[in-house]
Amino acid sequence: MKKTIIAAAISAAILVPTLSIAETTLYGNFRGSIALIDDDSVSDSNTQFRNNASRLGVKGEYGEEGGLTGFFHLQMGADNDASDGSSTALTDRFYFAGVKGSFGKVMAGRFSSSYKMAGLKTDPFYDTSAGMGHGGANHGLSSLTNGFLQNGVSYISPKVMGAVTVNAAIFLDNEDNAPNALDPQSNPKNVGITYNAGGITGSVQHFTDADVNGEGATRGTFAYAANAFAVALSYEDWDSGDEFTYLSGSYQFSDNTK
Repeated sequence: MKKTIIAAAISAAILVPTLSIAETTLYGNFRGSIALIDDDSVSDSNTQFRNNASRLGVKGEYGEEGGLTGFFHLQMGADNDASDGSSTALTDRFYFAGVKGSFGKVMAGRFSSSYKMAGLKTDPFYDTSAGMGHGGANHGLSSLTNGFLQNGVSYISPKVMGAVTVNAAIFLDNEDNAPNALDPQSNPKNVGITYNAGGITGSVQHFTDADVNGEGATRGTFAYAANAFAVALSYEDWDSGDEFTYLSGSYQFSDNTK
Protein backbone atom coordinates (compact mmCIF):
# COMPACT_ATOMS: atom_id res chain seq x y z
CA MET A 1 0.00 0.00 0.00
CA LYS A 2 2.78 2.45 0.95
CA LYS A 3 4.62 1.72 -2.30
CA THR A 4 1.41 2.43 -4.22
CA ILE A 5 0.90 5.77 -2.43
CA ILE A 6 4.52 6.80 -3.00
CA ALA A 7 4.28 5.86 -6.69
CA ALA A 8 1.06 7.86 -7.04
CA ALA A 9 2.65 10.88 -5.34
CA ILE A 10 5.66 10.73 -7.66
CA SER A 11 3.37 10.47 -10.70
CA ALA A 12 1.36 13.48 -9.51
CA ALA A 13 4.54 15.49 -8.97
CA ILE A 14 5.63 14.69 -12.53
CA LEU A 15 2.23 15.58 -14.00
CA VAL A 16 1.74 18.93 -12.28
CA PRO A 17 4.50 20.83 -14.10
CA THR A 18 3.38 19.25 -17.37
CA LEU A 19 -0.17 20.54 -16.93
CA SER A 20 0.95 23.96 -15.79
CA ILE A 21 2.38 24.87 -19.19
CA ALA A 22 -0.91 24.18 -20.96
CA GLU A 23 -3.57 26.85 -21.39
CA THR A 24 -6.62 24.59 -21.08
CA THR A 25 -10.27 25.68 -21.04
CA LEU A 26 -13.25 23.57 -20.00
CA TYR A 27 -16.52 25.01 -21.32
CA GLY A 28 -20.13 24.14 -21.91
CA ASN A 29 -23.45 25.69 -22.75
CA PHE A 30 -27.11 24.83 -22.63
CA ARG A 31 -29.10 25.58 -25.78
CA GLY A 32 -32.81 24.99 -25.72
CA SER A 33 -36.04 26.34 -27.16
CA ILE A 34 -39.77 25.79 -26.96
CA ALA A 35 -41.18 25.37 -30.45
CA LEU A 36 -44.72 25.23 -31.80
CA ILE A 37 -44.55 22.54 -34.50
CA ASP A 38 -47.20 22.68 -37.24
CA ASP A 39 -46.58 19.74 -39.57
CA ASP A 40 -48.92 19.79 -42.58
CA SER A 41 -47.67 16.39 -43.75
CA VAL A 42 -49.22 14.64 -40.74
CA SER A 43 -52.01 17.13 -39.99
CA ASP A 44 -50.61 17.61 -36.52
CA SER A 45 -49.37 20.48 -34.38
CA ASN A 46 -47.89 20.45 -30.91
CA THR A 47 -45.54 22.28 -28.60
CA GLN A 48 -42.15 20.69 -27.97
CA PHE A 49 -38.95 21.39 -26.11
CA ARG A 50 -35.96 21.19 -28.48
CA ASN A 51 -32.29 20.73 -27.74
CA ASN A 52 -30.33 23.11 -30.00
CA ALA A 53 -26.98 21.33 -30.00
CA SER A 54 -26.04 21.88 -26.34
CA ARG A 55 -22.39 20.99 -25.84
CA LEU A 56 -19.51 20.32 -23.48
CA GLY A 57 -15.86 20.64 -24.47
CA VAL A 58 -12.24 21.11 -23.53
CA LYS A 59 -9.54 22.88 -25.56
CA GLY A 60 -6.02 24.08 -25.00
CA GLU A 61 -2.66 25.15 -26.32
CA TYR A 62 0.84 24.16 -25.29
CA GLY A 63 3.68 26.66 -25.00
CA GLU A 64 5.77 27.48 -28.04
CA GLU A 65 8.63 25.07 -28.68
CA GLY A 66 11.01 25.76 -31.56
CA GLY A 67 8.54 28.12 -33.17
CA LEU A 68 5.65 25.63 -32.91
CA THR A 69 2.56 25.70 -30.69
CA GLY A 70 0.55 22.53 -30.06
CA PHE A 71 -3.24 22.65 -29.69
CA PHE A 72 -6.18 20.32 -29.17
CA HIS A 73 -9.97 20.55 -29.03
CA LEU A 74 -12.54 17.95 -27.96
CA GLN A 75 -16.28 18.68 -28.01
CA MET A 76 -19.24 16.47 -27.10
CA GLY A 77 -22.93 17.02 -27.65
CA ALA A 78 -24.99 17.21 -24.45
CA ASP A 79 -28.48 15.77 -24.92
CA ASN A 80 -30.66 17.28 -22.22
CA ASP A 81 -33.56 15.01 -23.20
CA ALA A 82 -31.65 11.71 -22.89
CA SER A 83 -33.76 10.61 -19.91
CA ASP A 84 -36.38 9.23 -22.32
CA GLY A 85 -33.99 6.38 -23.15
CA SER A 86 -33.82 7.23 -26.86
CA SER A 87 -30.29 8.61 -26.77
CA THR A 88 -27.17 8.99 -24.67
CA ALA A 89 -26.36 12.01 -22.54
CA LEU A 90 -23.04 12.71 -24.32
CA THR A 91 -22.40 12.18 -28.03
CA ASP A 92 -19.43 12.63 -30.37
CA ARG A 93 -19.06 15.97 -32.09
CA PHE A 94 -15.43 16.61 -32.98
CA TYR A 95 -11.91 16.01 -31.70
CA PHE A 96 -8.63 17.09 -33.25
CA ALA A 97 -5.08 18.11 -32.45
CA GLY A 98 -2.28 19.79 -34.33
CA VAL A 99 0.52 22.31 -34.47
CA LYS A 100 0.71 25.90 -35.72
CA GLY A 101 3.48 28.35 -36.47
CA SER A 102 4.70 30.80 -39.09
CA PHE A 103 3.89 28.22 -41.80
CA GLY A 104 0.20 28.10 -40.84
CA LYS A 105 -1.76 25.38 -39.06
CA VAL A 106 -1.91 21.59 -39.51
CA MET A 107 -4.35 19.36 -37.66
CA ALA A 108 -5.72 15.84 -37.73
CA GLY A 109 -8.82 14.16 -36.32
CA ARG A 110 -12.60 14.47 -36.71
CA PHE A 111 -13.73 17.98 -37.62
CA SER A 112 -15.87 20.18 -39.85
CA SER A 113 -14.72 20.86 -43.40
CA SER A 114 -13.93 24.41 -44.51
CA TYR A 115 -16.74 23.94 -47.04
CA LYS A 116 -19.17 23.45 -44.18
CA MET A 117 -17.82 26.31 -42.07
CA ALA A 118 -18.07 28.81 -44.95
CA GLY A 119 -21.80 28.08 -45.19
CA LEU A 120 -22.40 27.88 -41.45
CA LYS A 121 -21.07 31.42 -41.00
CA THR A 122 -23.76 32.78 -43.34
CA ASP A 123 -26.59 31.25 -41.30
CA PRO A 124 -27.68 33.02 -38.08
CA PHE A 125 -30.10 30.15 -37.38
CA TYR A 126 -27.51 27.36 -37.44
CA ASP A 127 -27.65 25.14 -34.34
CA THR A 128 -31.22 26.22 -33.65
CA SER A 129 -34.56 24.54 -34.32
CA ALA A 130 -35.80 27.49 -36.39
CA GLY A 131 -35.20 25.97 -39.81
CA MET A 132 -35.57 22.20 -39.94
CA GLY A 133 -37.00 21.51 -36.50
CA HIS A 134 -33.61 20.60 -35.03
CA GLY A 135 -30.14 22.08 -34.60
CA GLY A 136 -28.12 21.90 -37.80
CA ALA A 137 -28.28 23.02 -41.41
CA ASN A 138 -31.39 24.93 -42.43
CA HIS A 139 -33.34 25.41 -45.66
CA GLY A 140 -31.08 26.70 -48.42
CA LEU A 141 -27.88 24.98 -47.28
CA SER A 142 -26.90 21.54 -48.56
CA SER A 143 -26.08 18.46 -46.48
CA LEU A 144 -22.38 19.34 -46.78
CA THR A 145 -23.13 22.13 -44.30
CA ASN A 146 -23.82 19.60 -41.57
CA GLY A 147 -22.00 16.86 -39.70
CA PHE A 148 -18.34 16.11 -39.01
CA LEU A 149 -15.88 14.06 -41.05
CA GLN A 150 -13.58 11.37 -39.66
CA ASN A 151 -9.85 10.76 -40.16
CA GLY A 152 -9.15 14.17 -41.63
CA VAL A 153 -5.84 15.95 -42.18
CA SER A 154 -6.14 19.69 -42.77
CA TYR A 155 -3.83 22.60 -43.59
CA ILE A 156 -4.67 26.33 -43.30
CA SER A 157 -2.09 28.85 -44.46
CA PRO A 158 -1.07 32.03 -42.66
CA LYS A 159 -2.67 35.23 -43.97
CA VAL A 160 -1.15 36.62 -47.14
CA MET A 161 -1.21 40.45 -47.35
CA GLY A 162 -3.12 40.34 -44.07
CA ALA A 163 -6.33 39.12 -45.67
CA VAL A 164 -6.08 35.92 -47.77
CA THR A 165 -5.76 32.31 -46.56
CA VAL A 166 -5.85 29.03 -48.45
CA ASN A 167 -6.98 25.69 -47.06
CA ALA A 168 -6.76 22.02 -48.03
CA ALA A 169 -8.00 18.83 -46.39
CA ILE A 170 -8.28 15.12 -47.13
CA PHE A 171 -10.45 12.59 -45.29
CA LEU A 172 -9.00 9.07 -45.23
CA ASP A 173 -11.20 5.96 -45.20
CA ASN A 174 -14.10 8.09 -44.04
CA GLU A 175 -16.54 5.35 -43.08
CA ASP A 176 -18.39 7.28 -40.36
CA ASN A 177 -19.59 10.30 -42.31
CA ALA A 178 -23.25 10.79 -41.37
CA PRO A 179 -25.25 12.68 -42.40
CA ASN A 180 -23.31 13.12 -45.65
CA ALA A 181 -23.29 10.48 -48.39
CA LEU A 182 -19.55 10.63 -49.02
CA ASP A 183 -17.85 7.62 -50.58
CA PRO A 184 -15.63 6.10 -47.83
CA GLN A 185 -13.25 4.70 -50.45
CA SER A 186 -12.73 7.92 -52.40
CA ASN A 187 -10.76 9.91 -49.82
CA PRO A 188 -12.83 13.10 -50.36
CA LYS A 189 -10.90 16.38 -50.47
CA ASN A 190 -11.69 20.04 -49.76
CA VAL A 191 -9.67 22.96 -51.12
CA GLY A 192 -10.48 26.66 -50.92
CA ILE A 193 -9.46 30.28 -50.53
CA THR A 194 -10.83 32.95 -48.16
CA TYR A 195 -10.59 36.76 -48.04
CA ASN A 196 -11.31 38.58 -44.78
CA ALA A 197 -10.64 42.29 -44.25
CA GLY A 198 -12.50 45.53 -43.61
CA GLY A 199 -15.76 43.84 -42.64
CA ILE A 200 -15.88 41.88 -45.91
CA THR A 201 -15.51 38.10 -46.05
CA GLY A 202 -15.49 36.10 -49.26
CA SER A 203 -14.75 32.42 -49.81
CA VAL A 204 -14.69 29.84 -52.59
CA GLN A 205 -14.62 26.19 -51.50
CA HIS A 206 -14.56 23.04 -53.63
CA PHE A 207 -15.35 19.55 -52.35
CA THR A 208 -14.40 16.58 -54.53
CA ASP A 209 -16.27 13.27 -54.19
CA ALA A 210 -19.15 15.00 -52.45
CA ASP A 211 -21.40 11.96 -52.84
CA VAL A 212 -21.22 8.22 -53.49
CA ASN A 213 -21.16 8.83 -57.25
CA GLY A 214 -17.92 10.77 -56.97
CA GLU A 215 -19.54 14.07 -57.89
CA GLY A 216 -18.20 17.32 -56.50
CA ALA A 217 -19.61 20.58 -55.20
CA THR A 218 -18.46 24.21 -55.23
CA ARG A 219 -19.59 26.93 -52.84
CA GLY A 220 -19.13 30.69 -52.99
CA THR A 221 -19.91 32.88 -49.99
CA PHE A 222 -19.95 36.61 -49.35
CA ALA A 223 -20.58 38.48 -46.10
CA TYR A 224 -20.47 42.12 -45.07
CA ALA A 225 -20.69 43.48 -41.54
CA ALA A 226 -20.96 47.17 -40.63
CA ASN A 227 -21.43 48.08 -36.98
CA ALA A 228 -24.59 46.24 -35.87
CA PHE A 229 -25.81 45.15 -39.30
CA ALA A 230 -24.63 42.12 -41.27
CA VAL A 231 -25.67 40.42 -44.51
CA ALA A 232 -24.44 37.12 -45.96
CA LEU A 233 -24.95 34.99 -49.08
CA SER A 234 -24.10 31.36 -49.86
CA TYR A 235 -24.41 29.75 -53.31
CA GLU A 236 -23.65 26.08 -54.02
CA ASP A 237 -23.36 24.36 -57.40
CA TRP A 238 -23.23 20.55 -57.38
CA ASP A 239 -22.01 18.42 -60.29
CA SER A 240 -25.32 16.56 -60.03
CA GLY A 241 -27.13 19.72 -61.15
CA ASP A 242 -28.48 20.68 -57.72
CA GLU A 243 -28.16 24.30 -56.62
CA PHE A 244 -28.56 25.80 -53.16
CA THR A 245 -28.88 29.52 -52.39
CA TYR A 246 -29.08 31.10 -48.94
CA LEU A 247 -29.37 34.82 -48.11
CA SER A 248 -29.48 36.16 -44.56
CA GLY A 249 -29.36 39.43 -42.66
CA SER A 250 -29.06 40.29 -38.99
CA TYR A 251 -29.06 43.30 -36.69
CA GLN A 252 -27.37 43.41 -33.27
CA PHE A 253 -29.63 45.46 -30.94
CA SER A 254 -27.36 44.95 -27.93
CA ASP A 255 -24.61 42.66 -26.64
CA ASN A 256 -27.24 40.03 -25.82
CA THR A 257 -29.96 40.60 -28.43
CA LYS A 258 -29.65 39.94 -32.17
